Amino acid sequence: MSAHPCPAEPCAELGDLILVLLAGTLQGLSYRLQSDGHDGAAELVADLVVVVDDYLDRAQACTIGDLAPDPQL
Repeated sequence: MSAHPCPAEPCAELGDLILVLLAGTLQGLSYRLQSDGHDGAAELVADLVVVVDDYLDRAQACTIGDLAPDPQL
């Protein structure tokens, strides 16, 4: 058995799941704040959602790049 996982095998991390849950929670908080009339706070939380979403998009792109076949094989 090799020490390295197969490149075609996805490698999800617990931290990624936590960030997905965080993004969803922040989005819900942003909607709730806006509906309660706290527009400034809602915008701030919405900005945090954008930051987390951007991070997850970059992490996904890196993961997809990691799954590309190794040209040396």
